[in-house]
Amino acid sequence: MHNFIEAPICGGNERVQRPGPSDPEAARVVRRLLELASGPGDLVLDPFMGVGTTGVAAVEMGRRFVGMEIDARATWLPRSCGSRPHG
Repeated sequence: MHNFIEAPICGGNERVQRPGPSDPEAARVVRRLLELASGPGDLVLDPFMGVGTTGVAAVEMGRRFVGMEIDARATWLPRSCGSRPHG
């Protein structure tokens, strides 16, 4: 047993080719953290949402999600998850 999560580092252009949570290694780490820290139906809060990796993983894992982001370019995520942004 160890106290860290192993995942390869994704570098280069894969991280910036398209907007959104497209880094599978980051998603893998977030999913593992959500498994350890929450259960299905729990509410996950991400006050620094960025590209939305945590939100996508939370919804896919059956968690409820609230995310906040001051960058208006990130507004694609609520639409893609079937909810609406609140202003």
